[in-house]
Amino acid sequence: METILFSFIIGACLFYIAQPYFKSQEGRSFGKKMSRGQILLADLETQRDTILASIKDLELDREMGKVSDDDYSQMNALFRHDAVGVLQQIDAMNGSSSGKAAKRKAVETELKSLQDSKKSQAKLTCHQCGNTVAIDDLFCNHCGTEV
Repeated sequence: METILFSFIIGACLFYIAQPYFKSQEGRSFGKKMSRGQILLADLETQRDTILASIKDLELDREMGKVSDDDYSQMNALFRHDAVGVLQQIDAMNGSSSGKAAKRKAVETELKSLQDSKKSQAKLTCHQCGNTVAIDDLFCNHCGTEV
């Protein structure tokens, strides 16, 4: 009797564990059935989030001095090109309306103006070595003299 009960429990556990392998791809998202379009859209949104996180990491690495300005500009251009492609695919799948496109254009314009203002911030040069230093720096990062 105990052997039959034990075998039944083991069989039920194995069935429960193996159940996901017998389901279709559409049924694997938290128990909800998803169409192919929804799966593709979710995949594109994941790609978008990954690319945006990569851009943020790249900007942080540049600010910390881990990435040179030349490498930053090349990698940033690649990431942004990829992001634009993914965003266009998402918009095409969503059938973006003119309202969404106008909002996106406004955000892109604001982002561009913020980037331009950040670039146009005045920079100082060290009177000792001529190295460029930030406005809030008290000492030159290259030679250590007081700015």
